[in-house]
Amino acid sequence: MIAKMTRGLGRIAGRISSDLRKLYFRTAYGVRFGRGVVLGRGVSIRAFDGGSIVIGADTHVLAHAIVEAKQAAIVIGPRSLVNVGAFIGASFGIAIGADALIAEYVTIRDADHGAGDPTRPFHQQAMQGAHITIGDSVWLGAKVTVTKGVVIGSRAIVGANAVVTRSLEGDGRYVGAPARPIRGGTR
Repeated sequence: MIAKMTRGLGRIAGRISSDLRKLYFRTAYGVRFGRGVVLGRGVSIRAFDGGSIVIGADTHVLAHAIVEAKQAAIVIGPRSLVNVGAFIGASFGIAIGADALIAEYVTIRDADHGAGDPTRPFHQQAMQGAHITIGDSVWLGAKVTVTKGVVIGSRAIVGANAVVTRSLEGDGRYVGAPARPIRGGTR
């Protein structure tokens, strides 16, 4: 009975901590949260320089995940999971559909530094990027990287460590660097 009470108190403390984190991010950065959003320990969610972030109802963002929007919008659909250590960074815009599974240490980044001027360091060159769209019920395996301008269709599965450099059709299964369909990859 004591163990059951301890577990119950732990859940209540976890919900209170999550609610305090949401209050901080809502107040400091204007982040909007749907009902039932849960934030893990060490999560960082920042919208700055005119950026905005909306996280849909019943979405879980787990420990040490980072979501940052600079001059752009990030929208994460309801009932999604952003797992431990994931990074979602937008300078042009990122839309993630409902019921998405984003595994641990996934990187979704819509921009990178220019490299066209050999007389200037990379960090001084203009950012280059394009909006990313990830459909409903997409599953991105552990350590997947999604690059600028990509569209991933609904119900696609992208295997661990894949690098998505071009758009992927829905209902497919993809692996590799760059990500490519696997045999029998459609359901």
